[in-house]
Amino acid sequence: KHLARIMAPTLAAILLSCFAAVGVLPIANAEAAVEQKQARSALKVRRVDPLDKVTQVVKSRIGYLKWMNTKEEGKAARCKRRKAECEDQIAKREKTMDEKASAVRKAGNDDQRCIYSKKEKFSMECYNLKQAKKDLDMYLAEKEALIRECAIMPESHEDKAKHRENMIASLKEAHEILR
Repeated sequence: KHLARIMAPTLAAILLSCFAAVGVLPIANAEAAVEQKQARSALKVRRVDPLDKVTQVVKSRIGYLKWMNTKEEGKAARCKRRKAECEDQIAKREKTMDEKASAVRKAGNDDQRCIYSKKEKFSMECYNLKQAKKDLDMYLAEKEALIRECAIMPESHEDKAKHRENMIASLKEAHEILR
C-alpha cells in the first residue's frame, strides 16, 4: 500500500505523458494535471491531524459508555426515559402545529379544511401545516407504540425494593400484634 502511494504520482505522470504523446491530451494539460495530482496528495498528507486518533478513542469510549448506560438502566427506566423524550417532542410539534395553523388562518383559510381536504388550493401555509401534522402524527404513533411496548413491563429494581421494605414492615407489625 505504501509503495502504491509513492508510485501513484509517478505512474500518473507517465500515463499522462503517454496520452499527451499520442495526442489525446495537450502537453500543457498533462503537466498541469500531474502538478494538481501531486498538490492534492500533498494536501491529504498535511490534513492528517495528530489528534485524530485521540478523538476517535474518545468518541468510541463515549459510545461504549452510552451503550452501558442503556444496558444497565433496565426496561422500566428505558421506557420512562423514551416516553418522556417522546412527550417532549410531541409538545414541540404541537406548538409548531399551532403556529402553522395560525399562519393559515391569517392567510384567510380554514386550518381543518387545509389539513383534511385534497381539493384545497395549494398554498405554502397549507403545505407547512400538513407537514407539521405529519410530524405530530408520527410522534403520536411512536408514543402509542411505546405505551403498548411498555404496558407489560417488569417492575423496576427500586419499585421491587420499596415493595419488599413495605412487606417487611407489615410483617414486623403483624408479628408485634401477635405477641
